[in-house]
Amino acid sequence: MNAAVPVEALLAALGIAMSPLSVAAVILALLSSRSKVVGAAYAAGWTLGITVVGVLLLFLGDQLLGGANGPSQALVVVKLLLGLGLIGLGGWQLAGMRGAQGPAEEPKWKRLLDDLAPPRAFVFAAVWGALQPKNLTLLAAGMLALSQSGLDPAAVWAMFAAFVIVASTSVLAIVGYYLLAGGRADERLDIWERWLARYGPALVGGFLGVLGAVLVVDAVSALLG
Repeated sequence: MNAAVPVEALLAALGIAMSPLSVAAVILALLSSRSKVVGAAYAAGWTLGITVVGVLLLFLGDQLLGGANGPSQALVVVKLLLGLGLIGLGGWQLAGMRGAQGPAEEPKWKRLLDDLAPPRAFVFAAVWGALQPKNLTLLAAGMLALSQSGLDPAAVWAMFAAFVIVASTSVLAIVGYYLLAGGRADERLDIWERWLARYGPALVGGFLGVLGAVLVVDAVSALLG
């Protein structure tokens, strides 16, 4: 088994957890609603969304493998495209940060976070966590890595559980902190949100570029090998 394959999956999960937009969204939801129930609903929706889409992508990867002993040519090409996509997303984030001048217009998704009720927080988090382009690309890369890992089914599902936990760490940690600290957390969360707005895109852009390069190199090596 290629030991780097499960590591690629966990790196993809870490990329999801590092998303500044995702972390900013849960912070804004908590600050706008000041509700522990909304926080719990948001965390549950986020985790469920990643789990459901991850399972679908994992089954899709297994179907594409078709029982082959090694990675198929099609899956290697998919990995190459995902790697290039991550490099492009990383470059887009860095370019957007450098090109930003003056106060930016408030994104439409931020308006959805005003006065969230628990059901709306649940649905928003499920969709936002799994289907925003960066997270969906990372989910696909992670599930592809698991599909190609050669691990037995029990180990694959254990790795999948680890993937979901790592991908949800940032959101779960913030919601957990708010549930414990309550209103005392408001000032700290506001500081974190402003820090993410300033430095988050650079950190994530660089991370996506590195992970994309790892996938591209691995795919090219498989194609040439």
